[in-house]
Amino acid sequence: MSRSKPATPSDSHRARIVWTSLIAASTVVVGGLILSERGHDGQSAVPSPAISLATIVTKDASASVAQSTDKSSDGGIAPRGAALVPGQWKAIVIHHSGTMGGTAESMARDHVADGRAGLGHHFLIGNGTGLGDGAVHVGYRWNRQLPGAHLGSQAIQPAPGGARQVALTGNELLKGTISVCLIGHGDRRAFTPRQLHELLELVSELQRELNIPSEQVYLASDLPGTTGPGTHFPAAWFESSLRESVVR
Repeated sequence: MSRSKPATPSDSHRARIVWTSLIAASTVVVGGLILSERGHDGQSAVPSPAISLATIVTKDASASVAQSTDKSSDGGIAPRGAALVPGQWKAIVIHHSGTMGGTAESMARDHVADGRAGLGHHFLIGNGTGLGDGAVHVGYRWNRQLPGAHLGSQAIQPAPGGARQVALTGNELLKGTISVCLIGHGDRRAFTPRQLHELLELVSELQRELNIPSEQVYLASDLPGTTGPGTHFPAAWFESSLRESVVR
């Protein structure tokens, strides 16, 4: 019977060298992976969640914003239950929900409790608390091309001292305004970058398709007896970005 040759001191020394080299190589690889995720100053190179509005609005929409399943599959604004009537829609009004979160269902329940026939807005844009961040819900009023139930009787009265001059009759305000509502409370905290990006995209598309001038895109606070979308809404950014977007 043959016996294995006992290990010599030189064999043990070579084995230690091999294992030491393997450990050192592994350390270098792992260290390189860690350093690759850090900048030159040692800080994490992973983008911060606080993305600037300028970055958001210039990114390709197909890669940056989650779409609700309620939105038209072709990315357009065509309603599902009725045809668009030329000249029906005169203006767009931007609201906030006045709540920290919510869904289409929860808002519809609140509106019914207020005496309205279902959800009063045509479009909702979520903030991630309830409805997904940047997700768009298309309401039944838009799909059926019905007037919104988002303005009270005070809103159709002339209002001296309003933030902007409203060049629409009371009837046009009640029957010809499209309501876009941001989920959130704009007097308590800012809206998310995804919400603002999707708001800009949606409103710009509505303007182009329906020939609505930027002068007739109102914040709810522009109308008497109505508030929103709140003091944290970036009105100057929105208005300037909207003009640029529609021109493109």
